[in-house]
Amino acid sequence: MKTDTGNFYFYIYSRTFAANVAGATLELEKIPFGKYLRTWYDPVNGSQSSPDTVILANSYIDFKLPVFSEELAVKLQFLEEYVHPVAMAGKDQVIPLGASFTLDGSGSTNPKGLPITLSWEIVSQPEGSSLSIADPTSVSFSITPEISGDYLFRLTVSDAEETSLPDTVGVIVAAPPVAGAGEDMSVTVGTEVALNGSSSSDPAGRKLTYKWTLVSKPENSKTILKNINYLNPILTPDLAGEYTVVLVVNNGLSDSGPDTMVITANPVTGILSPAIIGCRIYPNPVKSHFYVQVHPDAAMPITVEIIDVTGTLRYSITAYHSGNAVAAIDIPASFRNGLYLIRLRDKDARIIYTGRFIINK
Repeated sequence: MKTDTGNFYFYIYSRTFAANVAGATLELEKIPFGKYLRTWYDPVNGSQSSPDTVILANSYIDFKLPVFSEELAVKLQFLEEYVHPVAMAGKDQVIPLGASFTLDGSGSTNPKGLPITLSWEIVSQPEGSSLSIADPTSVSFSITPEISGDYLFRLTVSDAEETSLPDTVGVIVAAPPVAGAGEDMSVTVGTEVALNGSSSSDPAGRKLTYKWTLVSKPENSKTILKNINYLNPILTPDLAGEYTVVLVVNNGLSDSGPDTMVITANPVTGILSPAIIGCRIYPNPVKSHFYVQVHPDAAMPITVEIIDVTGTLRYSITAYHSGNAVAAIDIPASFRNGLYLIRLRDKDARIIYTGRFIINK
């Protein structure tokens, strides 16, 4: 903004210098009361609008901007003082349901110096609301609405000679968001589970933040819930039993109620055969690689097969053993955390070992 005697100039631009910007507003504060000649300018093509007359008689002025591309300028040319009572209802507000808001007309004034009387009224409120103003002449007062929605209030002030132009203030009472933690599910122990809060919603489409909590798990379980402030946290059950998770979302104004989902972890059955004496894998759980110990009499080479809990062969590699140790086996980068099965075959394709291990990167 820049000024000269009695005039104001404002320059507006799109941060991305986009074309056909629509629906933008310019908020002005502490502009001297008066009648002004307003002219819009387009610095890109040099065009300008036909001047129109506006009366600025409030502390907060919101100009709805015309559609523009990249840049826009406006000139307010002072014409004459405004010497009438001025109502100031305050700024629009957004509050969560259950909270109180305060209407404050103490900024109202009268350039003539005469005393003023305030008069508040409710212009509109949501269907079913019975909100009322106990004393419409109060300078300020608080109200607690019982229904979410849009409320509009109007204030006028009067002196002994005349009544001001009305000033309005809007109050949006926002309903709380709704958390959606997803449906209960059953998985196999060791399976990495990505939870999903995408069914959560906000009635006004406000952006949500997430807070997940693992509230119960089987005794002696060391499982933790990872990425608890994201849409899709991760949980890998390490023992059979129930894991109870609670989701609460926030829309920037209030929390939702909690939503609970239960993950039932079932033991692995029907896939493993007993381990062969003299064979083992270590370490377990596995981060990036592991070793396999085999019986010294096992016929080389050894084929190492990794199988997921569905019984699908995911990886196979041939390795040689020296004494009773096989070379380190690297875990493919594409493998996710969870439970896997391992099977060893000798050179004649005979199974010499089956077991299981957990990947926990």
